[in-house]
Amino acid sequence: MKDKNRYGVMRSTGFFIQIIAVAIVIILLLLLWPTQKSIQLSFDHQSCYIDSTSFDLKWLHSVEKQWWIESYRIEGDHLLLTDTYLQTFGAGTPSTEAVDNNNRPEYAGYVRYRINTVLPFLDWMVSSNIKATIIVNNIKADSHYPKPDRQLRVFNWVDDYTNIHIAPKRISLWTRLAKESCYDHNAF
Repeated sequence: MKDKNRYGVMRSTGFFIQIIAVAIVIILLLLLWPTQKSIQLSFDHQSCYIDSTSFDLKWLHSVEKQWWIESYRIEGDHLLLTDTYLQTFGAGTPSTEAVDNNNRPEYAGYVRYRINTVLPFLDWMVSSNIKATIIVNNIKADSHYPKPDRQLRVFNWVDDYTNIHIAPKRISLWTRLAKESCYDHNAF
């Protein structure tokens, strides 16, 4: 009778260890499996993430001194340049694309061009002269950033004429928790 009890206890302990091992594997998969769509900005040997699937690039045209805005969204593993908004129209502005109704109140008075061009990534040379800014759309507030500023003033983060590499990225929950958010740079 003693052997049976010991054997029974050992068998149930082994089963319990197997359940714990499976639970650990499931938790690790949930933490490490890249599922969340995000935007990765890389510059000066560092990177940060934006928890959004769309954004606008805004800059002051160096000659015209008027605002230009490009709207992007993540489309699969690529970026889709959907629209361009121009404050003025003149020499050097795109004229082969279709002008469309401007349905964005924040860009009232701008000329809207429908672009729809797919890009694997975007390299953007920024400077303080053009006030290079990323405007985050469909922003997600969380406990760290309950009311985050939609505008990321990239020109304050880096030296003039620094390349900012912008790419869609699937990240894991672990990466989201461990890596730096681009909002951390806005404090500088």
